[in-house]
Amino acid sequence: ALQVRNRLGRTPLESLWDRGITLELVKEFWCGGNVPAGADDKVILGPEVPQLLCLDATGVSLAMRVEGKARDWLLEQFAAWEDFAKQLKIPESLPDSLNRLAPEGYWREALAIHLFGEADVWKEGKQTAQHKARLEEFGSCLKGLCQRVLKRSPEAEARQAMTALEALLEATRGPAKLPDAREPYRKELSLEMLHLAVQSESIHDILYDMMAGQAASWLKGLFDEKAWEKLDPFNRIKPDPIQQHRPRQKLRMDFEQMEGGRHLAAPA
Repeated sequence: ALQVRNRLGRTPLESLWDRGITLELVKEFWCGGNVPAGADDKVILGPEVPQLLCLDATGVSLAMRVEGKARDWLLEQFAAWEDFAKQLKIPESLPDSLNRLAPEGYWREALAIHLFGEADVWKEGKQTAQHKARLEEFGSCLKGLCQRVLKRSPEAEARQAMTALEALLEATRGPAKLPDAREPYRKELSLEMLHLAVQSESIHDILYDMMAGQAASWLKGLFDEKAWEKLDPFNRIKPDPIQQHRPRQKLRMDFEQMEGGRHLAAPA
């Protein structure tokens, strides 16, 4: 039933949301019909919660579309932004520490609501003061993770930071209406990525120069013009057109291949 869609591609829950949603309905869907009697009672998430929080192709969830008192109540079910910001300052525990915040197990969706949940942001594509301030805090977290990766030592910490960085970037692509979901920290992020790219290039250059022996010579070598007719009689393989102008020639395994091409085996 969860996969049932009408002619417009909308699920029953999405169609209900389009007609307008009340506070009582939000509570019922969020709690699975078991609305807590008291403010201190623990909320047990209902089976519809994944649908409420799931981001669609435009980067917007049904939870973001809730308005008025229903929205106020729904936001109370999430850990406050301050709690998320606190965890973002502890890079060694990311992203697992975010997953323990309410609603537990939905840190990606909750982070999207905190960063892009205002109607002016996801609906109008505008940047609000709150949106900018939170993204700047988030950008500081990404910068710290990039710098941990750049250190490369201890290796375990660098790998953990890279995993966290990839997960956080994937989770914050933002709504389609927003021209650039990373605009407040775009320059700093680009600079950190440039540092990582330069470091990686240097490491690859060192490894390239360390390669020696017959197999290495074969990998680094250019094909003789006449050799192409013998090795590739059907013209299915083509070399990199700028290969001869590189300070370090690309390895043969990286050569561009046309459809239906075949790999050339290196000497044993």
